[in-house]
Amino acid sequence: MRVIRSLLVMCIFALATLTLAQTEGASLDERGYGLYVPSTYDEDSDEVLPLLIALHGFGDTWQNFYPATGFINRAEQDNFIVAFPQGYLRQWNDGSVGDHYEDDVQLLSDLIERVDRDYRVDRDRIYLAGFSNGGTMTFQAACERPDLFAGIASVGGTMRNGIAIEEVGLCADVQMPVLIIHGTQDTVVPFIGGEFRYGAVVGAAYWRQNNECMDEDVPTYDPDNFRNGFQTFLFDECAGGNLTMLHVIENGAHVWFGAESYVQEQTPQQPGLDTARLIWGFFEASYAAQQAAESEPEATPEATESSD
Repeated sequence: MRVIRSLLVMCIFALATLTLAQTEGASLDERGYGLYVPSTYDEDSDEVLPLLIALHGFGDTWQNFYPATGFINRAEQDNFIVAFPQGYLRQWNDGSVGDHYEDDVQLLSDLIERVDRDYRVDRDRIYLAGFSNGGTMTFQAACERPDLFAGIASVGGTMRNGIAIEEVGLCADVQMPVLIIHGTQDTVVPFIGGEFRYGAVVGAAYWRQNNECMDEDVPTYDPDNFRNGFQTFLFDECAGGNLTMLHVIENGAHVWFGAESYVQEQTPQQPGLDTARLIWGFFEASYAAQQAAESEPEATPEATESSD
């Protein structure tokens, strides 16, 4: 079984390499994609597995991103499927003015249907994570199709303020777990944001408000309060268990932190951070929080009166 699965991944890899070299097609089959299914997957079982979709950065390919994220080892250890789609012209249409206007949200939907057709996917646990342009794409996809995803994580990719301001209503009522990971010395996608982008702190505040999170016990971001090279802000009292988290890396550059072979412009990386582990841990904690929120009995006037 393991050999067959490995051959399948290799065939997909070969197909994607061929199509990327010969065509600029925009469909899922024309672009190609990578897929990893853990060895624990049993075709004869009824068990469904979570699905994580990982989006590469601008100018990159899924073949380069696939081994570098750390998601393969994490998927094998924690029993989930991970898919790596390819951006058209090596980029994602995250809503910014770019080189193409392909519907990448629809492509993600097509990918989900494809993987669910071939394997047993837990449709309540489909997650989206991305780096840089791929990170910005996670916000676009979450706001456009919140029904598809159970949570998102962005590394080095900030949210376009147009989603919240110009396109009124696109994100206004969206609630879901959101994790933002960003370095303070990112010169490609600045930590403080820009004219058309929220900064990492403002983006986290936006989702804290959307998710109706309590923040009495969460300190305000302060660059003087770094400990061991990072600060973490976790809002864990949120409506529906939709956790919101900001992980800030002191002097961190524009990189996928913890990757051995995925370094943009050879910039040094912050030691000690396993991005894949942090992301999946956040998604698992969010799922537990959502389950707990669903099991809580709703407060009623009768219940309140009888408890007095």
